[in-house]
Amino acid sequence: MHLRLFAAILAVLLWIGVPAQPVRGDSALELNLELTNGPGLGGLRWNIARDLYGTTPNILSELTWSDLQVYQVQRGAEIIVNDVVFRMSVGYGWVTAGDNQDSDYHLDDRTDEWSRSYSDARGGFLFSGSAALGYRFRLGGGRQLTLKPLLGLAYNQQAMVMTDGVQVILPPTGPVAGLNSSYVAHWGSMWTGAAIDAAITEGLSLGVVVALHGAAYIALADWNLRPDFAHPVSFVHRAIGLGVEGEISLDFTINQWWALKCSFGIEYWEAGPGLDITFKNDGSHAVTRLNEVVWRSVTVGIGPVLRY
Repeated sequence: MHLRLFAAILAVLLWIGVPAQPVRGDSALELNLELTNGPGLGGLRWNIARDLYGTTPNILSELTWSDLQVYQVQRGAEIIVNDVVFRMSVGYGWVTAGDNQDSDYHLDDRTDEWSRSYSDARGGFLFSGSAALGYRFRLGGGRQLTLKPLLGLAYNQQAMVMTDGVQVILPPTGPVAGLNSSYVAHWGSMWTGAAIDAAITEGLSLGVVVALHGAAYIALADWNLRPDFAHPVSFVHRAIGLGVEGEISLDFTINQWWALKCSFGIEYWEAGPGLDITFKNDGSHAVTRLNEVVWRSVTVGIGPVLRY
């Protein structure tokens, strides 16, 4: 799998050859506070099998939220004391547009589709939080190029919705009255990574941050139009997953206190195989295989940085 290969390469790059000499700044305490805002695009997909053993159909049902347009607000802080680094960030995003497709199949590998509906994904939201510890090292040239290996904890959430549905395959009955279903994905993770800062000129610096996550995944869904399902939790997904995040940024120095940050970020998460546990209205439950979950997004941001 490409993600696992990338994870192995990243781990080697982060930890081999780290120099032993730390940077010594003019002050024992440094503080950077940043606020970035901007648009993003995202997508979430998951599918389940007929049973735990993958018998036909190996993909029974698949849900895809695509073309999610998101406006995100990100807050970050970095505190450095004697080259010991503490970083934290919190982000929130509003899904302003997007679509959902819900498809069911009779045969393997998404063939003989017997049901398909589309719905609106507007109204969902995203949340992220992270905290990490690390150490700042010099790679050469005084403080012109620094490396900060990091180890941290993170939590990410994607709250997806389905409204204004339309049934288009078997039977093509048109609008789905009263659709208001939800699927809330939670990723709790430990991660390792690094931040690299490079001074290009006196007033311009380049930053690169990469992170590799090992995650526990759980999602709770409410399928409001299924009277045979329990509510407000109709089914739960559980799995183990991996995530990769990366950001590249440019900081333009305004004065000794302020800078302007422009950033581009990308993330990819996947989980599975795992369990799909469906709760019935009579108190019983059924278990089948969750084949996979995939979340991906890209974001851009701009905002001020306060340096102390």
